[in-house]
Amino acid sequence: MNLHSFNISIRSSVKGSSLLILNSFLFIAGIILSFMISYPSTYIPLTIAFGLSSVSGILFFLQNSKSIKTWNWYIYYSLFMVIITSLSYLYNQGAFTIPLLGYISLGQSLLLLSMTTDLRNQSSVDWIIPARPSSLAILFSIMLVAHPVFDLIPIVIIIVGLFIMIALSYILLVSELKKLNRHYKSIKILIRNLK
Repeated sequence: MNLHSFNISIRSSVKGSSLLILNSFLFIAGIILSFMISYPSTYIPLTIAFGLSSVSGILFFLQNSKSIKTWNWYIYYSLFMVIITSLSYLYNQGAFTIPLLGYISLGQSLLLLSMTTDLRNQSSVDWIIPARPSSLAILFSIMLVAHPVFDLIPIVIIIVGLFIMIALSYILLVSELKKLNRHYKSIKILIRNLK
């Protein structure tokens, strides 16, 4: 098995899965805090959750620059998400808040789906498990962007579903990355035994 094949985007064991678990806790805490805070500042914890998760994503990809082949694009995308999130926090407009939250969450969901599809060429993991909640998060994000069309569904349900799907995607992605790490560890042991 050639670990540096062109088709394999994750080339060795991935470090820093605790940063991805931190992201799931950030989204869960963001949704809980947004229900505790009064209406005008309801979206501030959600925006902070997106910003902090993008920063921890940058740290994760920097830590795995030798393992993940397209790590620099993930960093650029996460940096773009940090900039957009901080601008949305600074220029928070009432009517534009929900679609902007939808666009930001769409970007986060696409990042998660991209990370799960990087696992597609690995034989030891099931990439579709974390891809399902990521796809549902994309659907919830589109519902937020086009909120006037989906006005029958309360915005609270859409946001809760979105944040739960993003948190679940991170948790399932970490579990699949741990399987991949075990696979690469067994390959290293086999190579060491052959020498």
